Amino acid sequence: MDFPEENLVRGLSASSRRQLLRLISEKQCSVKELATKTGQSVSLTSRHLKFLYDLGFLNVVKKFPYKYYSLKNTKIEQLLNNYQKTTAASFETTKNDDEENLARALGAESRRQLLRLIAEKQLSVKELAAKTGQSVSLASRHLKFLHDLGFLKLTKQFPYKYYSLKNKELESLLEQYNQVIKKT
Repeated sequence: MDFPEENLVRGLSASSRRQLLRLISEKQCSVKELATKTGQSVSLTSRHLKFLYDLGFLNVVKKFPYKYYSLKNTKIEQLLNNYQKTTAASFETTKNDDEENLARALGAESRRQLLRLIAEKQLSVKELAAKTGQSVSLASRHLKFLHDLGFLKLTKQFPYKYYSLKNKELESLLEQYNQVIKKT
């Protein structure tokens, strides 16, 4: 199944949903099992699962009296693994906060657009703004945000600043996004 990119981003944006997806990728689980494993209430877990199901991430099998959830697409599992690899490469840890920063970095379409271009080659703010149709000011703010989070390298060559990806794992993650949404 192909996912619209915004659905993919929305599904992966919350750490609690990523945690549920990782558990479901290991084995088919009921809401109660997942709530117990995550320490969330059954109600909150159920809302997250409904959200993920509505986005097209999950299959549901009803076995009275429970519903059991499984991943609809193994590419989601691969994407979650790439999240962890990218976080570890960028921050030398796999803390939840670091993964949240990655989700924030990928949360805006305009930032993903910039990252995809930078993955191809080192570019200046002006070049990126021209290629994306963003204002120089907006592109600059996004690049500063991504740089501050630790995803970009900045090279100064008077009179310009050039941006490139700090690690190959982020490039791999962006490619994985493309595969999941079939935007290749």
